[in-house]
Amino acid sequence: MLNDPNDFRAMSKASNPAVRIYKNTATTLTTATATTIVFTTVRFDPFGMWSSGAATKLTVKVAGIYMAGAHLQYATNSGGQRTVILRRNGSGAIGSTKVAPEGGGAVTQIFAIGIWEMVGDDYVEVRGRQDSGNDLDIDAGTAAISTAQDFWMVRIG
Repeated sequence: MLNDPNDFRAMSKASNPAVRIYKNTATTLTTATATTIVFTTVRFDPFGMWSSGAATKLTVKVAGIYMAGAHLQYATNSGGQRTVILRRNGSGAIGSTKVAPEGGGAVTQIFAIGIWEMVGDDYVEVRGRQDSGNDLDIDAGTAAISTAQDFWMVRIG
């Protein structure tokens, strides 16, 4: 039985690798073109699953079943649709969401989650896409705001 919260944290850290990163500058997407997001900043990464040298990827270090997710906040624009895609090993999607933009001058927030069995050195990337007819930004994230360009992955089994 775990009586000390630090015991639980140590057990969870050892058995369930997790990472969360974000991008602290805007990403401009060309209309009708899927773009892989380059992330810049670590929220937490005790297993070294992210590297600035491979800044688009979260890489599996321990085989298992993983849940990955991403959240993108698109700038205000009323045309077209917005998409977020989670890709495994540079190809097939393990999760995606497509929505129409928010009306009334609001930003469009969208997220995707995927669960997949992975082995060591498998990786997940996030792609954004929009087809507004013009270039459109995905807003910058900050340390305090985790909704603009956030990406995470955790081993769940």
